[in-house]
Amino acid sequence: DRADKGRNRREMSLKELRDTIELTADLKNRTYYRAMTALADRFSMPFSCLFIGILAFALGAQLQVNRKSFGALLGFTAFLLYYILYSMGHSMAKKGQMDPWLGSWLPNIVIGVLAVYFLVQVALEKELWINKMLLKLNNYIVSFGKQV
Repeated sequence: DRADKGRNRREMSLKELRDTIELTADLKNRTYYRAMTALADRFSMPFSCLFIGILAFALGAQLQVNRKSFGALLGFTAFLLYYILYSMGHSMAKKGQMDPWLGSWLPNIVIGVLAVYFLVQVALEKELWINKMLLKLNNYIVSFGKQV
C-alpha cells in the first residue's frame, strides 16, 4: 500500500494512483476503491465549478426576489445539494458500494442537468418554478410581518 509510505492518495500523482490501482485490481479491497475514487475525483472536481457557475448564472438571471438574502439562501441550498450528493457518492464509492466514477460524477450530473434545464428556461424567457416558489415565500413572509 503506497499510503503506508507516508503519501496520502490526494498527494499521489496520476501515475502513482494508476500503479496502486493496478497492484490492487485483483483484490478489490479498500485500497483499490480509495485509489479509484481519488483518481475519479481528479477529473470530476474541476467540472463541479463549471456546473455550479452555470446554475448560479441561470438563477441570477431570473431571480426576481428583491432581497439579497434569498439569493444567498438559494446559493447555499445549491451548494448543500451538491455537497450532500458528493459526500454520499464519495462515501459509497470508497466502500465499494458504488462505482467510483459514478460516485464522483453523481453530483456533477445532477447539478449539471439542473443547470442546463434552468439555463434553457431562462433562454426561452420562461419563469423558473423555483422563482415562483421564492416569490410565494417572499409574499408570505411580507404578509406575515404585517400581521404581527
